[in-house]
Amino acid sequence: MVLDQIDSLPTLPAVATRLLNLASRSDTGAREVIEVLSADPSLTTKLIALAQRAVHGIPARANTIEKVVVLMGLDAIRNLALSIKIFETFGPRERPDDHAFDLTEFWKHSLAVACGAQLLAREMGGEVDPEEAFVCGLVHDIGKVALESCLPKSVSRVVQAAEANRASIADIEQQILGIDHTRAGRRLAKRWGLPDSLVQSIWLHHHRSGTLPPSLTARRYVEVVHAADLIAREQRIGYSGSRSYGERASDAAAALGLGTKVLDRVVAQLADSIEKRSCIIGLDVLTSERMYLNALSAANEELAQLNDALTRSNDQLQVRARFFDALRQLEGTICSTSQVREICAAAAGAVAMATDTAGAMVFFEARDDGVCYAGIQDTDGTVNSEMMLQDSVRHDAWQLPCGPNAAPLIPADAHARHVVDAFAHRLGEPPLWLLPLSHEGRLLGGAVFAASHEQASRLSRSADELHALETAIGLALANAEARAAADRFNEELVTINRRMHEAEVELLSARSLASIAEMASGAAHELNNPLAVISGRAQLLSEQVADPETQDALRLVQEHARRCSMIVTELMEFARPRPAQPEAIEATDLFSDIRTFIEGDRELSDSRLEIHVAPDTPPVWADREQVRTIIGELIRNGVEAGTKPPAQLVINCRRDVTDEMIVVEVRDHGRGMTQAVLDHAFDPFYSQRPAGRGRGLGLSRACRLADLNGGRLWLESTEGKGTTACLRLPARVSGSERPSAG
Repeated sequence: MVLDQIDSLPTLPAVATRLLNLASRSDTGAREVIEVLSADPSLTTKLIALAQRAVHGIPARANTIEKVVVLMGLDAIRNLALSIKIFETFGPRERPDDHAFDLTEFWKHSLAVACGAQLLAREMGGEVDPEEAFVCGLVHDIGKVALESCLPKSVSRVVQAAEANRASIADIEQQILGIDHTRAGRRLAKRWGLPDSLVQSIWLHHHRSGTLPPSLTARRYVEVVHAADLIAREQRIGYSGSRSYGERASDAAAALGLGTKVLDRVVAQLADSIEKRSCIIGLDVLTSERMYLNALSAANEELAQLNDALTRSNDQLQVRARFFDALRQLEGTICSTSQVREICAAAAGAVAMATDTAGAMVFFEARDDGVCYAGIQDTDGTVNSEMMLQDSVRHDAWQLPCGPNAAPLIPADAHARHVVDAFAHRLGEPPLWLLPLSHEGRLLGGAVFAASHEQASRLSRSADELHALETAIGLALANAEARAAADRFNEELVTINRRMHEAEVELLSARSLASIAEMASGAAHELNNPLAVISGRAQLLSEQVADPETQDALRLVQEHARRCSMIVTELMEFARPRPAQPEAIEATDLFSDIRTFIEGDRELSDSRLEIHVAPDTPPVWADREQVRTIIGELIRNGVEAGTKPPAQLVINCRRDVTDEMIVVEVRDHGRGMTQAVLDHAFDPFYSQRPAGRGRGLGLSRACRLADLNGGRLWLESTEGKGTTACLRLPARVSGSERPSAG
């Protein structure tokens, strides 16, 4: 712990300790003080030299320590002896050349504060003892040398950081050491047993008058040292390392009741006072001329540093302004509906503005659609968006560290050549630099621009601004990608919904057909026996009777029994059709069979039936007999739907362009169907024709046979304009045969 190390520092020399004890007693005599001082010849010599110079402006004729004590008084002797011994304990000593804390300059500042405090005290009319104020000022920063003695390397870092950041040294001490010099000095002063005026001046000399505790015993000494510290800093005498944060020496002097004229008088006397006192504590003689030259040099150096800092700050502000304008332009260009390509183009313009370059490119590699999107601002200022397939992009070959801890700019040729090569000629003279774009740890793409190494180095120092730009572009791209994915999902959901609805309808229809088929199969089985009995008995009776009318009646019974048997047979075929036996059927052969199949139909002459087969129609892979039945049913329905006089019937056969299927269309120009009829056209036993004209199984059986052969049958009809029956059947795959549809 730092305070423990301070406790290990050397104690005050015995002479100083003995003098402090004597001064605290009311019965101390001059003889006791003379005996203590005589034990230290070096101290005695320095005190006699001081007395011979002058004390309070009165020429001194003292050449012995006895005369010095009588002339100067016990308090003055104590304070001067204490000053000399403290300086001997922590005075200038050899340090490495790179050591930032200059002890000589530190003691110059401390002596300037001591002299300033003494001069201010004299102006206050006896309210504060000038000699004690001198010692308070001399030791006010003793905590700095105490810390430097314990932790020289750390204090050197503190000084460097304070100068680099133009910060007060106490704040940097707190950050690096965990303690500042005022606390360290107070700890040392209390350990040495120094008077309250010194302890409180060491501890609170940075506090303004209005912030001091009301109960402070040495309040005026603290205020005097505070004002003297401000004077020394404003005159730039020695090294302090502290900052005033707007308070000036005139403000502190006013708190002491001293006006501007008094302050000017103190400042005018300060250099001479320092020159007279410097030899007492062991510093080289400091002439007033030398001090003013040093102060002027320090002021010029500080002004140069401030000018450099202002220049750097101005440059940084200009960079930040460009980045801010770029972000504002990006925000104003894109909106919540902007697509990835639009965002890339807008971001390219923002990158060119932020980096102060003529051209820039922003690219985004989509994860799902295998496309790389790019927005380019050419060197002439035009902005375009491009798109290229991802097959040439090795997406897994350019994984880069991204985020706030990654290098802000990297060479583009080494990491994004797959994209850069396509657009490099539009961005300006190389080298090209890449700013990786990411979102939540995922690499999205990058921003590429041309800049010199020096310009790229300057931009890299604006890492926070680059990260803000990268974050804004990455967020916009990620949001656009998410919106596109959501749109695709919604579209797919709608399609799936539609297909589910269609599948549900088809499933219900299939279940209905299956149920009806089972019912029809059972009914047919039960009807066969009664029909056989009726037909047999009618035949026997017709052979036994001779009455012609009775025989006609019995023949009628037999005829209707036969028709019922045919209906039963048709129901059985609908309920349990035989499995399809597919084969390759040329379309021309198929329709030749169809013509043969319908020969003898008086309502369907060749002049009314038109058959068109496309030249590239492949063979049908289906059951020949069942396909002929399907098309026959469609033709019969077309004929029966016709108007008077009979209209034409057109059959078109072609390849389906979407897959390996053929399409047969049977189109009539009849009366068409209402929507209600169209919805039930494939229902078994449903018919819109007059009673007795059909059983309503034709289209149902055709649809069932189409399913058995791996096809599909549907109707398109407009009332008053006719109906088109569409049949899709598998085509024979070249070089192989499809498996059986059954």
